[in-house]
Amino acid sequence: GLGLTAWLAGYAAAWRFDILKMYELYAALPPQPPPDCYIATAAARGHPQVVGSWLVQRANGKFMRVNRQLQILKCAELALMVVYPQLHKVVRRIYDVVGKALAARLRNPYLADAAYLLLLPWAGLVRWVLKSIVPDVDGIANRLYMN
Repeated sequence: GLGLTAWLAGYAAAWRFDILKMYELYAALPPQPPPDCYIATAAARGHPQVVGSWLVQRANGKFMRVNRQLQILKCAELALMVVYPQLHKVVRRIYDVVGKALAARLRNPYLADAAYLLLLPWAGLVRWVLKSIVPDVDGIANRLYMN
């Protein structure tokens, strides 16, 4: 039992290191629009008082609405990219098709509000998992999609 516990602790520490290193490398990238989280981005365009969004200016000069949910879900994608790159590629390919189609239908702010509310449990679960691996995930998320 002790050997298994030590192995699991080492494995968790390696995950934490990889995820923190990935965030460090991501922060060092030149400023450019990050890959889209289609559904979460569309959900952030709901009513600001419901979704808690704010405007940020992207490197290309365009503005976009961002909220905490979008930041957390982007952190989850980046973590998945580091921890399970093959799984991330498969999920991303599927999401690029499905996510674009769903996001295109979220033009109405009320539909965006509904999408935000439907994503809340997922964002909460993702935040909890990330927080158990990287305690400062909130600080890292705050640096994503900043002005």
